[in-house]
Amino acid sequence: MKTNTRTCLHLGTQYFAEPADPREKDVEDSSAQETKETKDKPENDGLPKSQEELDAIIEKRLRRERKKMQQAGGSSQQDSQTDRQESSDADTALKTANRELLIVRAQLEAYQNGVNPDAVSDAVCLAVMQAEKDGELDEEGVRDALKEVLKRRPEWQVKKDADSKGGFKVGVDTSGAEQAKGKGLPKGKVIF
Repeated sequence: MKTNTRTCLHLGTQYFAEPADPREKDVEDSSAQETKETKDKPENDGLPKSQEELDAIIEKRLRRERKKMQQAGGSSQQDSQTDRQESSDADTALKTANRELLIVRAQLEAYQNGVNPDAVSDAVCLAVMQAEKDGELDEEGVRDALKEVLKRRPEWQVKKDADSKGGFKVGVDTSGAEQAKGKGLPKGKVIF
Protein backbone atom coordinates (compact mmCIF):
# COMPACT_ATOMS: atom_id res chain seq x y z
CA MET A 1 0.00 0.00 0.00
CA LYS A 2 1.16 3.23 -0.95
CA THR A 3 0.65 6.16 1.21
CA ASN A 4 0.72 9.46 -0.24
CA THR A 5 2.28 11.86 2.14
CA ARG A 6 2.46 15.36 1.30
CA THR A 7 4.41 17.92 3.01
CA CYS A 8 2.83 21.23 3.14
CA LEU A 9 4.84 24.28 3.13
CA HIS A 10 3.20 27.30 4.40
CA LEU A 11 4.51 30.27 2.65
CA GLY A 12 3.86 33.70 3.94
CA THR A 13 1.26 35.25 1.78
CA GLN A 14 1.31 38.92 1.14
CA TYR A 15 -1.86 40.65 0.61
CA PHE A 16 -1.94 43.99 -1.12
CA ALA A 17 -4.48 45.44 1.10
CA GLU A 18 -4.24 48.12 3.68
CA PRO A 19 -2.23 47.16 6.73
CA ALA A 20 -4.12 46.63 9.89
CA ASP A 21 -1.66 48.72 11.92
CA PRO A 22 -1.61 52.47 11.05
CA ARG A 23 2.10 52.77 11.94
CA GLU A 24 3.00 50.30 9.26
CA LYS A 25 1.19 52.47 6.75
CA ASP A 26 3.44 55.48 7.57
CA VAL A 27 6.56 53.37 7.14
CA GLU A 28 5.36 52.10 3.79
CA ASP A 29 4.49 55.62 2.62
CA SER A 30 7.91 57.04 3.57
CA SER A 31 9.80 54.20 1.90
CA ALA A 32 7.77 54.67 -1.26
CA GLN A 33 8.46 58.37 -1.19
CA GLU A 34 12.24 57.78 -0.74
CA THR A 35 12.24 55.37 -3.64
CA LYS A 36 10.49 57.91 -5.82
CA GLU A 37 13.03 60.65 -4.86
CA THR A 38 15.95 58.37 -5.54
CA LYS A 39 14.66 57.60 -8.97
CA ASP A 40 14.25 61.30 -9.72
CA LYS A 41 17.80 62.21 -8.55
CA PRO A 42 20.82 60.88 -10.33
CA GLU A 43 23.12 58.99 -8.02
CA ASN A 44 25.62 61.29 -6.26
CA ASP A 45 28.79 59.29 -5.69
CA GLY A 46 30.49 62.23 -3.99
CA LEU A 47 31.23 63.81 -7.34
CA PRO A 48 30.60 67.49 -7.85
CA LYS A 49 27.74 68.52 -10.06
CA SER A 50 29.32 71.69 -11.44
CA GLN A 51 32.73 73.08 -12.29
CA GLU A 52 32.51 75.52 -9.36
CA GLU A 53 32.03 72.68 -6.89
CA LEU A 54 34.96 70.84 -8.42
CA ASP A 55 37.17 73.96 -8.21
CA ALA A 56 36.16 74.47 -4.56
CA ILE A 57 37.05 70.88 -3.68
CA ILE A 58 40.41 71.13 -5.45
CA GLU A 59 41.24 74.45 -3.76
CA LYS A 60 40.37 73.03 -0.34
CA ARG A 61 42.61 70.04 -0.94
CA LEU A 62 45.47 72.26 -2.17
CA ARG A 63 45.25 74.45 0.95
CA ARG A 64 45.40 71.37 3.15
CA GLU A 65 48.44 70.00 1.30
CA ARG A 66 50.22 73.39 1.36
CA LYS A 67 49.70 73.55 5.09
CA LYS A 68 51.23 70.08 5.50
CA MET A 69 54.17 71.07 3.31
CA GLN A 70 54.80 74.23 5.32
CA GLN A 71 54.79 72.27 8.55
CA ALA A 72 57.12 69.66 7.11
CA GLY A 73 59.20 72.31 5.33
CA GLY A 74 59.60 74.27 8.56
CA SER A 75 61.25 71.35 10.33
CA SER A 76 63.53 70.63 7.36
CA GLN A 77 64.32 74.34 7.16
CA GLN A 78 65.30 74.27 10.83
CA ASP A 79 67.45 71.20 10.17
CA SER A 80 69.20 72.93 7.28
CA GLN A 81 69.76 76.04 9.43
CA THR A 82 71.26 73.83 12.14
CA ASP A 83 73.49 72.13 9.56
CA ARG A 84 74.62 75.52 8.22
CA GLN A 85 75.34 76.74 11.76
CA GLU A 86 77.39 73.63 12.55
CA SER A 87 79.25 73.99 9.26
CA SER A 88 79.91 77.65 10.00
CA ASP A 89 81.18 76.77 13.48
CA ALA A 90 83.48 74.12 12.03
CA ASP A 91 84.81 76.59 9.42
CA THR A 92 85.46 79.18 12.13
CA ALA A 93 87.28 76.64 14.28
CA LEU A 94 89.38 75.54 11.30
CA LYS A 95 90.30 79.12 10.41
CA THR A 96 91.27 79.81 14.02
CA ALA A 97 93.44 76.71 14.18
CA ASN A 98 95.14 77.58 10.86
CA ARG A 99 95.83 81.12 12.08
CA GLU A 100 97.36 79.86 15.34
CA LEU A 101 99.52 77.40 13.42
CA LEU A 102 100.68 80.19 11.12
CA ILE A 103 101.61 82.38 14.10
CA VAL A 104 103.56 79.58 15.82
CA ARG A 105 105.48 78.79 12.65
CA ALA A 106 106.27 82.49 12.16
CA GLN A 107 107.53 82.74 15.75
CA LEU A 108 109.79 79.73 15.27
CA GLU A 109 111.16 81.14 12.03
CA ALA A 110 111.72 84.56 13.62
CA TYR A 111 113.61 82.99 16.50
CA GLN A 112 115.74 80.94 14.10
CA ASN A 113 116.52 84.06 12.01
CA GLY A 114 118.01 85.96 14.94
CA VAL A 115 115.14 87.96 16.39
CA ASN A 116 115.60 88.73 20.09
CA PRO A 117 113.58 86.11 22.04
CA ASP A 118 111.91 88.86 24.08
CA ALA A 119 110.67 90.57 20.91
CA VAL A 120 109.63 87.51 18.87
CA SER A 121 105.92 87.61 19.81
CA ASP A 122 105.71 91.39 19.21
CA ALA A 123 107.44 91.15 15.84
CA VAL A 124 105.25 88.24 14.69
CA CYS A 125 102.07 89.96 15.88
CA LEU A 126 102.90 93.06 13.85
CA ALA A 127 103.87 90.94 10.86
CA VAL A 128 100.60 88.97 10.97
CA MET A 129 98.57 92.17 11.21
CA GLN A 130 100.47 93.62 8.26
CA ALA A 131 99.96 90.45 6.21
CA GLU A 132 96.21 90.50 6.96
CA LYS A 133 96.04 94.14 5.94
CA ASP A 134 97.79 93.32 2.67
CA GLY A 135 95.49 90.32 2.12
CA GLU A 136 98.41 87.87 2.07
CA LEU A 137 97.84 85.86 5.23
CA ASP A 138 100.02 82.86 4.45
CA GLU A 139 103.51 81.79 5.47
CA GLU A 140 105.26 83.70 2.74
CA GLY A 141 103.20 86.84 3.32
CA VAL A 142 104.01 86.76 7.04
CA ARG A 143 107.70 86.15 6.26
CA ASP A 144 107.82 89.22 4.02
CA ALA A 145 105.93 91.31 6.56
CA LEU A 146 108.33 90.18 9.30
CA LYS A 147 111.28 91.41 7.24
CA GLU A 148 109.57 94.80 6.94
CA VAL A 149 108.87 94.93 10.68
CA LEU A 150 112.51 94.13 11.47
CA LYS A 151 113.63 96.92 9.13
CA ARG A 152 111.49 99.38 11.10
CA ARG A 153 112.60 97.91 14.45
CA PRO A 154 116.28 96.91 14.09
CA GLU A 155 116.65 96.77 17.88
CA TRP A 156 114.57 93.58 17.90
CA GLN A 157 117.31 91.70 16.06
CA VAL A 158 120.09 90.07 18.04
CA LYS A 159 123.36 91.86 17.34
CA LYS A 160 126.26 89.67 16.42
CA ASP A 161 128.73 91.94 18.20
CA ALA A 162 126.72 91.63 21.38
CA ASP A 163 127.44 87.91 21.51
CA SER A 164 131.19 88.45 21.57
CA LYS A 165 131.24 91.38 24.00
CA GLY A 166 128.52 90.52 26.44
CA GLY A 167 127.94 87.46 28.56
CA PHE A 168 130.57 84.98 29.61
CA LYS A 169 132.57 82.21 28.00
CA VAL A 170 133.13 78.77 29.31
CA GLY A 171 136.80 77.84 29.38
CA VAL A 172 139.93 79.90 28.88
CA ASP A 173 140.70 81.95 25.79
CA THR A 174 144.31 81.18 25.03
CA SER A 175 144.57 82.68 21.60
CA GLY A 176 144.91 86.29 22.69
CA ALA A 177 147.08 85.66 25.75
CA GLU A 178 149.87 83.86 23.93
CA GLN A 179 150.17 86.46 21.25
CA ALA A 180 150.14 89.44 23.61
CA LYS A 181 152.87 88.32 26.00
CA GLY A 182 154.54 85.76 23.89
CA LYS A 183 154.31 83.32 26.76
CA GLY A 184 152.04 80.41 27.27
CA LEU A 185 149.96 79.69 30.29
CA PRO A 186 151.72 78.54 33.40
CA LYS A 187 151.95 74.83 33.79
CA GLY A 188 151.02 72.99 36.88
CA LYS A 189 148.04 72.09 39.06
CA VAL A 190 145.42 74.52 40.10
CA ILE A 191 144.03 74.08 43.58
CA PHE A 192 140.88 75.77 44.65
